[in-house]
Amino acid sequence: MDDGELTQDEYRAAARRYQECYRDQGIVLPEPVLSPVDNVTLEWDFPDTAISTETAAKLEVCTGQWTPVSVAYSATHDQFIDPLLLAATRTCLSDAGFDTPEKSVRVADLVGDPSKDSGRQSEAAEKCLIDQAFKLYPTLPAVTVQY
Repeated sequence: MDDGELTQDEYRAAARRYQECYRDQGIVLPEPVLSPVDNVTLEWDFPDTAISTETAAKLEVCTGQWTPVSVAYSATHDQFIDPLLLAATRTCLSDAGFDTPEKSVRVADLVGDPSKDSGRQSEAAEKCLIDQAFKLYPTLPAVTVQY
C-alpha cells in the first residue's frame, strides 16, 4: 500500500497474513471466498471456537491489521454484483414492490433512497441479497453487504 495502489496480489497476501495471525492463536481459518455480492470482499468461515479473553485481544490485533487493507481494497476496486445474484435480487425486490434501476450493478444501485422510505428498500435489498446469495451459493461462508 506504500505506493498508493493495492493490487489483488497484495490483497491476497494480506489475507494470508490475517490467516497466519489467527493460526498463531490456534485458530485455523479456511481459505476465504470472493463475495458474489461485490466481487471485492473476501468472506471467511470463522470456526465456532471458545476464545479466551487473552486470545480475543490478540485476535483484535489481527483484525486491526486486516481491516484497513480490506477497506482500502474495496474503496479502490470496482464493485459489481455477480449477474446471477443480481437478477435474483432484482426479482426479489420487484416481488416486494420495489423498483430498481435497469442498469444496476452495485449494491448501492439497489437500496433506493432511505430518506424517502425510512430505509424500507435498503432493508429489503439487504435481505434479498443475503437470502439469494445463500440460495445460489450454498457453500458461501458468509455474506457481507456494504454500500
